[in-house]
Amino acid sequence: MIYLFDKLKNKTANTIVKSKLFKNMSWLFVLNFSNTIIPYFTFPYITRIFLPEGYGIISFSLAFIAYFLTFIDYGFNLTGARKIATAEGDALKLSKIYTSIISTKFFFFLISVPLIVIATLINSSLNEYREIIYIFIIMALSHVLMPTWFFQGLQRVKDMTIISLLVRTVFMICVFTLIKTPADIPLYSVLYSLSFLIIAIISMIIIRKNIKIKFCMIDFKDIIYMIKDGFFVFISTAVITIMSSTGIFVLGLFHTTEFSGYYSGIGKINQVITMMYYPIGQALYPYNSKKYEVSFKKGYSSVVRITKIVIPVFVSISLIVVLFRKIVVWLALGDNYLNMSNLLIIMAFLPLLSIMSNLMGTQILVASGHTKEYSKAFLRSSLIVIFFYFVLGFFFAIWGIAIAAFIGGIFNLIFLHIEIKRILKEKVSII
Repeated sequence: MIYLFDKLKNKTANTIVKSKLFKNMSWLFVLNFSNTIIPYFTFPYITRIFLPEGYGIISFSLAFIAYFLTFIDYGFNLTGARKIATAEGDALKLSKIYTSIISTKFFFFLISVPLIVIATLINSSLNEYREIIYIFIIMALSHVLMPTWFFQGLQRVKDMTIISLLVRTVFMICVFTLIKTPADIPLYSVLYSLSFLIIAIISMIIIRKNIKIKFCMIDFKDIIYMIKDGFFVFISTAVITIMSSTGIFVLGLFHTTEFSGYYSGIGKINQVITMMYYPIGQALYPYNSKKYEVSFKKGYSSVVRITKIVIPVFVSISLIVVLFRKIVVWLALGDNYLNMSNLLIIMAFLPLLSIMSNLMGTQILVASGHTKEYSKAFLRSSLIVIFFYFVLGFFFAIWGIAIAAFIGGIFNLIFLHIEIKRILKEKVSII
């Protein structure tokens, strides 16, 4: 019996490992590694070379451009992948979807460029760094051409992952060999933007040569359809971008790019902490979703049990970061950022709030099918944090932004708690 069980278990494991889904997930993990981890290898180097002010110029410019990148992407990484997946095997339909999405993104790009130029002419802070901002328009063009959604839809992420890994590695080598002084900020911006554009162009060549998908004739109504179909997904992704970019943007707008550099640098330390939870959250979501199929109570109890394990771990990590904040900042950013290490007294707990938000929002509300309630809570807290970004950021600069982010995180948890409590009450009344 034990022999048969082991044989069946090994057969099942081999089937999973050989499955297209598992392979696609593995390549997605590597793609995520190349997109997020490799840039961290250059991060301690450029923060020391460019100093807070120089790094702040890059952060401020990227925060401004991020609004337009979100507009150009328009949530197609979700809606586009779904459309491609449903059309797999139909070359004509795939070509039409491919052409329609690229054309829609290019249409948004044509709208974005004049707006970027006008903004840099009107606002003095943007005008001062217009050279760097204009260089990052290359990155906006790369987002038009970047077909991540296409490869995800066909579950052929391997192709794009290999390209991304190679290009990012070359970019890393170029940074270490070519970037030597703060005067190299424009060169760094060019290298950074070109890395995205090269990945996009090579990926499109693979689609044309290997997958045999070509551009085809479409009507403007096809673009209008894409805009209408992806509107609600775009709104949700736009809110996330606004929340993550506005703090840095406000500091550069009302104060100095040096403050943007300090805040962005400390924020990268937070991202490392949050990234520790990413694989946990990704693994929990399908697991909890199945629990909710049995009953809401079963799924909810599962999340509560997991929370009792996860939260103490990340509370401990946050406390360790706070206690050893000077060492952490020195290792990650260098001597020039030590005077702002006390920001971690507040900011080290932002990842904890984010993880709690994931457990309450994604693992409870979204996993149980209550996406509307999740969106409602998220939108309310987003409006509050954006308001506090401008008010507290204007009056208290970098500390105001840190406090605003913390207040926003607390309000997000409060609104999520209200929605969860209401759902629990409804479930009890039904029983």
